[in-house]
Amino acid sequence: MRLLIIRHADPDYSLDSLTPLGFKQATALGKYLKNIKIDKAFVSPLGRALKTAELGLKEKNMKATILPWLREFDASIDNPNGKHYCWDWPIDIWSKDPSFYSIDTWTNNPIMKESSDLKELLKEKFISQQQLANEIGVSQRAVSKWINLQSEPTESAIKNCARYFNVSSDYILGLKDE
Repeated sequence: MRLLIIRHADPDYSLDSLTPLGFKQATALGKYLKNIKIDKAFVSPLGRALKTAELGLKEKNMKATILPWLREFDASIDNPNGKHYCWDWPIDIWSKDPSFYSIDTWTNNPIMKESSDLKELLKEKFISQQQLANEIGVSQRAVSKWINLQSEPTESAIKNCARYFNVSSDYILGLKDE
């Protein structure tokens, strides 16, 4: 058995797609893969990965199966050495949590959750974390921690966010559809 793990081509994160260079890279990947036997292909639901897989498998007339758990994790992790993202999370820290050793529980760990509804509001309204922080009188770091489910906003911050976005506090907390 041969397993190929291919990361997405050069990304345009703002569009969740590829840059012009990324499109060239993904097309070149397709030419490379053309004569390689591939039985199955899997891809994350992120646009940059989907486009890379689409172009990379085009010459083989294959489509990849989308697996949501293959996506990058949105969470960032603060540790004594500074801010790190999940893929930089030191093994001596995460390996102490038994939930990461079970196929049934590793994705239920709070750090593996996608994010809060607040992140969706920011995307939908094209507002940066810094802009929201400035509007409601908190730090960008606080907003980032709320979005990544690393801390809970205060009651005052929830009300300020709800007022700013013109939604209910329950919506900000993810308790009710707006």
